[in-house]
Amino acid sequence: MTPDLKGFLLVSVAKVLGVFVIVMVSITWATYLERRIAGWVQDRMGPNRVGPKGLLQPIADGLKNFFKEETLPAAANRGLFLMAPALAFV
Repeated sequence: MTPDLKGFLLVSVAKVLGVFVIVMVSITWATYLERRIAGWVQDRMGPNRVGPKGLLQPIADGLKNFFKEETLPAAANRGLFLMAPALAFV
């Protein structure tokens, strides 16, 4: 591998990671703002009233989704069940 190729790959990976980080932080803040405003409008406990200014809510949401158990009904066609979201999107 030539030094030029190594430099190109390094710069490319840095750019991809930079864009990925920006997108993920933007999604986190959008979720935070949406939940905070919805909690205020609906007058319920949400990020606007829970925790230190609600800043831990996106982390709690991410952990909840990460540890969520995927269930597959016993009588379901496994392939079709897993492809259904993509088929609905298309």
